[in-house]
Amino acid sequence: MNEVKHWDSLQSFFSYLNEKEEYLVLRNYEELLDRGLPDIHSDIDVLCEDADSFIDSARAVPRTKNKKDRVHQKVLIGDKYVSLDVRYVGDGYYDKNWEAEMLNRRGLTDDFCYTMDKENYFYSLMYHAIIQKHSISDEYKARLKRMSMDMGVSADTESDYLAILQEYMRRKKYFFTYPNYPGGIANFSKVDRTLIQVDIKRILKRKIYRLKQTIKSLIRQWEKN
Repeated sequence: MNEVKHWDSLQSFFSYLNEKEEYLVLRNYEELLDRGLPDIHSDIDVLCEDADSFIDSARAVPRTKNKKDRVHQKVLIGDKYVSLDVRYVGDGYYDKNWEAEMLNRRGLTDDFCYTMDKENYFYSLMYHAIIQKHSISDEYKARLKRMSMDMGVSADTESDYLAILQEYMRRKKYFFTYPNYPGGIANFSKVDRTLIQVDIKRILKRKIYRLKQTIKSLIRQWEKN
């Protein structure tokens, strides 16, 4: 496990990573540029080539007691811990080929941090809002509306966005994938089943995870009574 490193600022943190790691900030980097450190309820979502290497370079430490959980990390920046969600190529957060393409087409934004190109950002944010959330929020609806206008895409409803996303994924030969982290949301209820990549191992892990969560919840209720 890493020893905690005290990064002086967000700028010094990313400046070091820019030289050491193949990574990008998945979303909301605009807020980091404008406001600096995220608030206590937010985190920094990154995609990297190698999770272990990135975590080591970032001198991140786990936010959970699960030693196998490489997703939920935290780093000490300034005088507070900042939550860091670490995604990596092949983890099922997005299609593996899509994750590799995101990194391949990344660029350094304002000499601050690496981010996606406009096309990948638009479609990955659409995927995040529809698939990786239980429901699409008003905030994401507004953001996607602005981005769709910038991309020259006509869309108003969640059904419109899902249709656009699925057409994009067919064209790029990407699949909807189950995340390796079993607690991750995979909202496939309205997705074309032919676009879902079947991964028996990950599906079983999700079922076991949910069963354990249910048992824990029942135990807590029993202890209260």
